[in-house]
Amino acid sequence: MLRYYGHDAVAILAGGLPAWQAAGQPVTTDVPHYPPALFSVRTRPTLRASRDEVIAASEGRSAAQLVETQRDGTYAQRDQDIPKSVRLSASALLEDARGGRIAERARLDELIASAGLDRTQRTIVSCGSGVGAAGAYLATDRRGLHRRGGVRRLLDGMEPRPFADRPQSARPLSML
Repeated sequence: MLRYYGHDAVAILAGGLPAWQAAGQPVTTDVPHYPPALFSVRTRPTLRASRDEVIAASEGRSAAQLVETQRDGTYAQRDQDIPKSVRLSASALLEDARGGRIAERARLDELIASAGLDRTQRTIVSCGSGVGAAGAYLATDRRGLHRRGGVRRLLDGMEPRPFADRPQSARPLSML
């Protein structure tokens, strides 16, 4: 989401503090002091999918690919997704077994190919709230899934749920 607000100089500490320490990097209890700084927000609406875009893709009125990226434990509690969405496990993309590190390039390529995703098509990544999808977005972006198709999109929790105005019987269970 930092990219959405115009901050590109961002890094992720993959594997967290344990990975940092395992790599022999220094740690300290000193509290750093930084001068105050001003950040000017420059939102990039093209990075965020709207409710209407998601509905259009789910109804086949758009060529955009919908990708459901919840972690396996959360996903197992669901029994429906957004119509026409493809499942791509965030637990595999972000390798829970390795502390949440983004999977190696060959593994990412394998996951993307096995999901049948087309790198030339616009892709909307979702997880239900946007939290897990943000990490999955970074993992798939690393392999060019979003770059070649022009517009990159993330459906996050700030957008009203795509099917909230429909009767409960007509909503995917993940959107109730």
